[in-house]
Amino acid sequence: MSHCPQEEQLAGYVAGTCPSAEAPDMALHIAACAECARWVEEALANEAIFPSLHDALADVKPTPAPSGPRKMPTNQLHGSLNIDGYQILEEIGRGGMGVVYRAIQLSTKRDVALKILLDGPFASATTKRRFEREVELAAQLQHPSIITPLESGIADGRYYFAMPFVRGQRLDSYLKGQKLALEPTLRLFTKICDAVNYSHQRGVIHRDLKPSNILVDNRGTPFILDFGLAKVASQPDVEPSIVSLTGQVLGTLPYMSPEQALGAHRDIDIRTDVYSLGVILYEMLTERYPYRVVGTIADILRNIAEAEPERPSTW
Repeated sequence: MSHCPQEEQLAGYVAGTCPSAEAPDMALHIAACAECARWVEEALANEAIFPSLHDALADVKPTPAPSGPRKMPTNQLHGSLNIDGYQILEEIGRGGMGVVYRAIQLSTKRDVALKILLDGPFASATTKRRFEREVELAAQLQHPSIITPLESGIADGRYYFAMPFVRGQRLDSYLKGQKLALEPTLRLFTKICDAVNYSHQRGVIHRDLKPSNILVDNRGTPFILDFGLAKVASQPDVEPSIVSLTGQVLGTLPYMSPEQALGAHRDIDIRTDVYSLGVILYEMLTERYPYRVVGTIADILRNIAEAEPERPSTW
């Protein structure tokens, strides 16, 4: 790419709508061009304001970020929600697409986690389809270490689904608290691999494996959750935006495979999850990433695509 792309092209790359054949060259250009890298970083900053950068850029040109973040009290949805059959207790998590509450399923009197589409009736067709796909794919995976939906529906225009509530910690927090020796750490990792392998055998690629998507309970049992970015291995990637550099995936950058970072969507397969598992294992053993993931987006992209991981024995 001999010249800088137009803003519409950069927006397409960030949103994941850039043609697969052009994405690698676009990524390399952004990594080498300070001006384009700055534009991308500003676009990514907008994700803190708009729940889905893909939806925000789908039909309009990018606009400058407002001077301050959008304020959204954590109980804003809670007070207005009324989902038949559930008593909502407290918010336990929030992301770009959904918010998760701890609730009581009245028919069984058991604790559940309710994931609710954040934008409700104002959500785009793409976001709704992605939410429905998460339910469909996760429901196919009946494994003791995969959290699957119990029920799904629509209440007050908001898509939701209920899943078992796991009293546990995210993987990295659990490891810091437990200070496990090498062998218990490897046994825990083996359980995680078993669940991912089960998913792969049924044709489901997670595409967002990271410590925050793995909970560990007080018995040391891991649970994989959040199949919002998952895809069926045998089907074409009809939504490449969900593995592009949107703010929704920004926190996932350290665990991205090179093909994800370069936007080479056609190259994504089960090996993409295996790569992420490798980064997770490296961090479990060394408490570090295999390469530097600080600095500009361009620096991080370059390291993911080109840097040789340091040998774990170094640490």
